[in-house]
Amino acid sequence: MHLRGRQSPLQRRGSSAEAAITAETARLNTANGVLKHGFLLKKGHLMPTRKERYFVLGENSLSYYKPTKEGDVQFKGVLELKTTDVISPKPHSDVWLRVRQSKGPDGKSYKLDLKASSLKERREWIEALRKACRGEHLARQRPLQSDMRLQRARTSRRDGNAKTMLELLSSPMGSDNVDPGASIHQVDVRASFQIFHETVLLKKLVDTIKSSWGPASEWSMLQYEELVQGINLTQEKSGSADFEPDSILAEAFRLRYQFEEIPENQPTMHHLKNCRVEQAKP
Repeated sequence: MHLRGRQSPLQRRGSSAEAAITAETARLNTANGVLKHGFLLKKGHLMPTRKERYFVLGENSLSYYKPTKEGDVQFKGVLELKTTDVISPKPHSDVWLRVRQSKGPDGKSYKLDLKASSLKERREWIEALRKACRGEHLARQRPLQSDMRLQRARTSRRDGNAKTMLELLSSPMGSDNVDPGASIHQVDVRASFQIFHETVLLKKLVDTIKSSWGPASEWSMLQYEELVQGINLTQEKSGSADFEPDSILAEAFRLRYQFEEIPENQPTMHHLKNCRVEQAKP
C-alpha cells in the first residue's frame, strides 16, 4: 500500500498502524482475532539494538511489522504463544517486559524483550499477552475434547440403540412421551457440576497457599506445578480465557504470576518445562 503526497512522521505512524492491522487481519483470516496492537521497541537477539516495530497480538500469536517511509509495513516475524510462556515485567524498569519461552521458534529457549511507552501501557500488554497464552491452552484442548466427545457419542449410539428402541416401544405414550430436551439438560447439568467441582478444589488450594505456603519467593517448584495444574483443570472445564476480577480463577492466576515474576525462578521453570518437552517426545 502506497500513500500519495508527503506525510509527517505522525501520519506515517498512523498509516503504518493501519497497514499492519489490515495485513494481520488477512493473515489471521478473521476480523475479530486481534486482541491488542501498537508500537513497541524490540531489543535485538544478537546485538543490543532497539528498533521500533508495530506489534499485533492475535488470539494465539504475536506478530510484528517494520514501518516504512511510505507509510506501509513489512512483515518481520511472528511468535506463536503457548500456555507455558512466562510474561513478566523486567525488574528495575517501569516500561520493559519480557516474553520467555522454554522452546522458541528454533527449538531452543527464547526470550523477547519489549519496551512500552509507559508503565500503564506495559501493564496492558502483559495482561493481553497472558490472556492470549491462556487462550492457547483452551485452543489445544478443544480439538481433543471434541474428538473424545465424538468417540463417546459413537460408542454410546452403538451400545444404546437397541436399549433405546426397546424403551421407546415399551413406553405407554410412545414417542409423545419423549422429552427432546432431557438429554441436553443432563449434559448442561453435568458440565456445570464439573466446573463447580474443579472450582471448589481450586479454592481449597488457593486457601492453602494463602494460609500456609508463605510468599511466592519461598515456594518450591512442586508447589508451583500444583497450582498450574489446578488452574489448567479449572480453565478447561470453564472453557474461557476470561474471568471475573474477583473470581477464584483470577486469584489463582495472580498467585501464579507472582511466582513467575520473580527473576530467580524463571531459569528453573524453563529447565523444568524443557525436561517435560523431552519426556513427551516419542
